[in-house]
Amino acid sequence: MPYKANKDLPEGVRGALPAEAQTTWRTIFNAAFAQYEEDDKASATAWAKLKEIGWSKNEDGKWIKKEYAEFTKFHLNVPISKISDEKKQVFGWASISQEWVKKDDGAFVLSDMVDTQEDMIDPDDLEEMAYKFTKMYREGGEMHIRKNCATMVESMVFTLEKQAALGIPEGIVPVGWWIGFEISDDSVWENVKKGTYRAFSIEGSARREDVV
Repeated sequence: MPYKANKDLPEGVRGALPAEAQTTWRTIFNAAFAQYEEDDKASATAWAKLKEIGWSKNEDGKWIKKEYAEFTKFHLNVPISKISDEKKQVFGWASISQEWVKKDDGAFVLSDMVDTQEDMIDPDDLEEMAYKFTKMYREGGEMHIRKNCATMVESMVFTLEKQAALGIPEGIVPVGWWIGFEISDDSVWENVKKGTYRAFSIEGSARREDVV
């Protein structure tokens, strides 16, 4: 059965995982249970996905976020910025490559963004990734398990060149990928409205390169 809160999780989960991982495990389990309607299968999926997005045991047997290999899947959670209740649409930044930072003299300079995995993405690579997703996929799912839950309705990579063409002054809009999805699955939309799902979950693959 689905779990409403971390305190309801089985002891084997609560006793093993830190709070952040418990929440992730519970969300994945609930999404998998909605698809399979089997506790064992949903549990196995939750453990597998937890490891896939970067959790593993250390030498002391404690679950921590592991270091990623040179070529690996990446997983980002980015907040939903806007919700259109009438149209069942959600909008927000999928990824930000660079943001504006105000210096002491009042001037704005671009600064590379570092995500929670201590990675950065070049604006050109971000643009290529966005175009590829828009051309080939455009589908939104639930916790990377259930598919066909949403469809992309908006995609814009705000490069410096495009911002200049649109007349956007420097220092306002970051260099990033803005997206919008229309939710077609009623249960997913209810979770968005209730605040259970507050962010986009972006997954992909990339090869790491050291920045000198």
